[in-house]
Order: sequence, then C-alpha cells, then structure tokens
Amino acid sequence: MTALLLFAWIALIVAVALAILFGLIVLPVWVIVHCAISPRLSVKVKAIWIVVMVLCWPFGALAYGAFIADARILRWSSRITLALGIVGIVAMVAVMPWFLHRASDAIAQTVARLDRLELQELTAAERQRLREALGGLTDETRLRWSRLNQAIMATDLHELFDVMTIDRRLTHEEYDEWMTRYRLRGDLNRDALEDEIRRRRHASPAAASARTPQP
Repeated sequence: MTALLLFAWIALIVAVALAILFGLIVLPVWVIVHCAISPRLSVKVKAIWIVVMVLCWPFGALAYGAFIADARILRWSSRITLALGIVGIVAMVAVMPWFLHRASDAIAQTVARLDRLELQELTAAERQRLREALGGLTDETRLRWSRLNQAIMATDLHELFDVMTIDRRLTHEEYDEWMTRYRLRGDLNRDALEDEIRRRRHASPAAASARTPQP
C-alpha cells in the first residue's frame, strides 16, 4: 500500500511539474507572441500587456491567455494550465500530510509487533536499538515541508524492514544490513533503495519458503 501511495504521489508530482514547466516557459512565450501580433489590440494595449506579462511572469501571461486572448486553443490551454496548477498545489498540500500520517501509523504498528517477530539471533541491546530506530522513523514522518525528502526516506526504510520480515523473522545479517542503511539514511540514494525493495519483494515468497523449516 505504501509503495502504491508513493507511486501515486510521484505521478502527481510529475504531472504538476510538467504543467508548471508548460506554464512557466512554453505558455508565456506563446502568449507574448500572440499579443504582439494580435490585430485586435492597439499598440498601446499590446505594450501594456507585454510589460505586465514580463514583470508578472508567468501570472500575467496566464491572465491574458485565459481571459483576453481571442484564439480558442490559447484560451483553453491557459485555463487548463491554470486549473491544473491550482488543483496540483492543493492536492499536494492535502495528500502529503495524509500519506505521511498513514506511514507513521504503519511504522507504529511495526514497532508494536516487534515482540511477535522471531529475533532470537539478536541480543537484548540490539532489539532495543532496533526499536529505537523504528521509533525514530515515526518521528521523521511527521510532516515538515523543509524535510520532506527525509520523511519519504523514512517510509522507504520502513518498507524495506517490512519486506525483510515478511516471514516474521529477522536474522542478524538482515539486522546489520537494515541498521547500516538506517545510520546512513541521510546519504542513501532513494532510487537504489526503492530498487532493492522491489527486488526483495519480488524474491520474498521464494526466500520465505527457503527459510521455513521443513517437517
């Protein structure tokens, strides 16, 4: 579920980024050219609008394109871009706190079920460090827009732990691997970590079967 939500969030960011790119570069240039060659406007009006569009980039261009331009395709392109920008910003502001709240709850549930995992290979001190590390991830998922990457990394580390313990046990080797990534989380490559999660998730049924004692 976390991976699906993260994918949806990334897709939303990409869509908004494309709309912003279009609205910041392509559309303003298109609108200025349209304004400059429009036979409907006087030279004085053209000059005023072009100055406004340059000084209020890109909002002046969006306003001209959405409400002044007579070309239908330009008008609708401007309105759609404006609407997408507003919806995207509102969606990001609304969805991210919900997503991180869900992630924080999931990590708290993982901490609560640690006692039900097979951790016989770990010492009492290692179990306590593991509990504290997972608790630290819970704190890091609390929304701070200035630390958004840190919060998303915390959700990825939790998902990696979930994949590692899919068979309800954690070996000492897995403990060392996960704790190393936790300690280095500030320098980890998110793409590489997510690739590892996908690889482990794909291999997890076979791995769990291989590690299950045979009768």
